[in-house]
Amino acid sequence: MKVMFIYLLLMSIAYIFAVILFMFIYLVIRKTLRNRRARKKVAYFFYIYPKVIEHIKVDGNPRLLEIRKRWKREVVANVLLEAVSTFKGREEIRRINQLCEEIGLTDELETKARDKKWWVAAEATRMAGQLKLERLTPILLQNMSSKHYDLWTSSARALSHMQQYRALIQFLFENEHKLQKWSIIRIIDMLKNLSDADVAYVIEKLKDASPFLQGLFIEILGKSRAQAALISIEDFLDSEDVETRVKALRAIASLQMTTRPEKVISFLESENWLERLNAILVIKSCHLKTGMRGIVPLLSDRQWWIRFRAAETLYSLGSSGIDKLKETRLIHEDRYAREMAERILYNHSN
Repeated sequence: MKVMFIYLLLMSIAYIFAVILFMFIYLVIRKTLRNRRARKKVAYFFYIYPKVIEHIKVDGNPRLLEIRKRWKREVVANVLLEAVSTFKGREEIRRINQLCEEIGLTDELETKARDKKWWVAAEATRMAGQLKLERLTPILLQNMSSKHYDLWTSSARALSHMQQYRALIQFLFENEHKLQKWSIIRIIDMLKNLSDADVAYVIEKLKDASPFLQGLFIEILGKSRAQAALISIEDFLDSEDVETRVKALRAIASLQMTTRPEKVISFLESENWLERLNAILVIKSCHLKTGMRGIVPLLSDRQWWIRFRAAETLYSLGSSGIDKLKETRLIHEDRYAREMAERILYNHSN
């Protein structure tokens, strides 16, 4: 019995040792192969890098690169991701797209972008956006409807990288009722440097949108300094929605011009302090001296910020505005108005 116990114990030890030895050998071989593969990738990176860059610069023949294996395609993809941050010309982007097509990278990313695993699709979408692969635009628009945050945001960001703003704008107008407000805001923030065609499309669709979407697009048009949208923005000064009117005033201030100065000046008497404040900003940015008479009473407004902006605007309107501040400092019946006039005059005297 004792001999049998010792035998079983030795067999167990031998088995455990064999398992440990096998795992050790497996891990050593795996690490060796991984290191070897990594060295091959590094060597290939330095070999292929100048060839890819030369192709992008002078429109070489992508067929000469002879990239067939998947790991080589991964290396070239990394080279292209580095290159696309440097080469931004239309012709250079065309060559990058041409190379992606030739080595099969575009097809691979298209397949992955359709993958049911959202994380696989999101990564492929991210790369497609960075490489500006416009062929994948329809798939990216489909992924915009995904319930997975990372997938739809990466799709929207990819379209933004490609400057496919028209597609994003159209998506918002057609799907606003399906989207949460924070999702819409996130997409709107990705719209930068709208083209004249994009601005014209927004103007065409804007009147039929909800007040919420109207306000967001009005802000974007103002930030983009889209002067062609001025008249359309000014139309929203008559909106029944207070927030929309405020955003219209703010956008007009950004554009630094207005064709309706009397309407702007009328907001100085508004009961809403944001309308009064933004009317002041428009008067300052557009240098509307006709608004001076309406601004003077606001030096005693109950809102500190309005008193400050009113005094700053008077000073910006030149000698006549400065004289009003000096007069206020000396004889105005409201102590807060006198103090604000004194503050602004003192700030600009130093």
